[in-house]
Amino acid sequence: MIFVTLGVISTTLSGTKKPKPGIGTNSMRGFGDMYQYFTGIALLSVALVLSGLLGVVQDRAYSKFRGTGNTPWKESMFYLHFLSMPMFLSLKGDITEQLYALQQTSAFSTSSLPFPSLIPIAYLLLGLNVLTQLVCAAGVNRLTSQVSSLSVNLTLVVRKAASVIISSMLFGDRGMDQQQRFLLFGGAGLVFFGTILYSLSNQWKQKKVDKID
Repeated sequence: MIFVTLGVISTTLSGTKKPKPGIGTNSMRGFGDMYQYFTGIALLSVALVLSGLLGVVQDRAYSKFRGTGNTPWKESMFYLHFLSMPMFLSLKGDITEQLYALQQTSAFSTSSLPFPSLIPIAYLLLGLNVLTQLVCAAGVNRLTSQVSSLSVNLTLVVRKAASVIISSMLFGDRGMDQQQRFLLFGGAGLVFFGTILYSLSNQWKQKKVDKID
């Protein structure tokens, strides 16, 4: 867990941009960006703590059903998402603005259709994203019902680290200096290494239990 924690911290710090030296507006803008960055980090940290508490509650709830084939993970997934929907009311203006921006994109067109399409291509991409998010959320909730919340969180951290590495390889890491690249790839490496150690330790513990039995 220490390696994974250090890896997450290192990867997070790789996105920190040093304020450029200057006076007046440029200097204040740089410090303002840093303030927003660390405010976001603080909010994410609080979200992680709350997510950990939720994992503990799920562990206690699912412990009664594990191994029975009757784990109510679908019900849990529904309530987790349905009860959070009213919170989006505070973002009503932003959501409306983004929907308007999607509407302004060019329409989807293909030679296989006998008639011109009036659907903006951004809507199709949004629908594809929603579909993949549904598959991901269902998989995570089903996994939560089978293993401990710690194992689930480590799996998600590895997925995010792999996503960062793949994005850097496909789209490049322009704007990052050598130190930031070191923090990014070094942090991802620590995440993978720590997760492998965690997996091996679980296997070793299971073999030890089997020998005792």
